[in-house]
Amino acid sequence: MISVIVCTHNRADLLRDLLETLGKQTLAPTHYEVLVIDNASTDQTRAVTMTLSQRYPHMHYCYEACVGLSHARNRGWQEAKGDYVAYIDDDCKAPPEWLAVAQEIIETVA
Repeated sequence: MISVIVCTHNRADLLRDLLETLGKQTLAPTHYEVLVIDNASTDQTRAVTMTLSQRYPHMHYCYEACVGLSHARNRGWQEAKGDYVAYIDDDCKAPPEWLAVAQEIIETVA
């Protein structure tokens, strides 16, 4: 399983677009999870994540009160259930085959 970690702080509008692309990956949802690490946001980050997690049950929300990217990233890998961890920024958009290609590489190398 691949754990995709998205660390974010007050960027709910950008986050929504990223999460949509992560929810529509060609890799089966049983092979990956998406962890949104909310780094003490005061905007709609939680609401955006919770709404999309209803459509994509492999998407999860986690709040990290200590502000700073290192705190958020550390919280993410601690919460991760996958054998592999992928970090992606909240202002990115993942191509549909992003995780399928990652899985192929993992299987080739492992």
